[in-house]
Amino acid sequence: MTEQKGLKLLYAEDDTMIRDGYLTYFKTLFENVYEASDGLEAYELYKQHNPDILILDINMPKLDGLSVTEKIRQENSDTPIIILSAYKDEEKLLRAIPLGLVRYLIKPVKKSDLDSVLFSVLDELQTTKNNHLTKNAVTWNRDLETLSISNKKIHLTRNEIIFMNLLSSGAQISYSLDDILSEFWQLLPHKEMTHNSIRNIIKRLKAKLPENCIENHYGIGYKLCIIF
Repeated sequence: MTEQKGLKLLYAEDDTMIRDGYLTYFKTLFENVYEASDGLEAYELYKQHNPDILILDINMPKLDGLSVTEKIRQENSDTPIIILSAYKDEEKLLRAIPLGLVRYLIKPVKKSDLDSVLFSVLDELQTTKNNHLTKNAVTWNRDLETLSISNKKIHLTRNEIIFMNLLSSGAQISYSLDDILSEFWQLLPHKEMTHNSIRNIIKRLKAKLPENCIENHYGIGYKLCIIF
């Protein structure tokens, strides 16, 4: 499989030699690869870069791989996560069950097994993107800040563009009203914005889009479900 343009992988492993070996391989598959040497660093990189796939070693300093996954799952149930472990541990396996992992692989991992899992995830990601595009016929170009429906350009206000840019910065991430408000305060510090202002922006934008392009998960936030 050739390098996947635009896709981001986060790989966390505290053993430098093992990490370097896997990184060489991962960089042949992904355009963007982020590495972490402990669980806390992995979680911070996740929040910063919103990777499409995570591969986490189970035993790491500061936060173990399952703890990182638990923190991520509190806000994101979709991003594919693969856990690597040097041994089978029934307690950890039971703890992993409700976390929605793609796989729990025992090291040393055969290249054929890792290939099979990664290629399956990549195929699923591509299929999901294609299905969204077919269903909604909606595309968002972040570079040009243009929204199109069935190849017809849709006019957006500056506030709507800011909102679209924020949501499209993380394909699998939900943003709360506070997150969105903080983004507006940073970009438009002299403009008075409130939660109600944000809700009105979202309401007007949703009226321009097909149904379910923007999802609102109660207690979590807003999520963009279109191609960008």
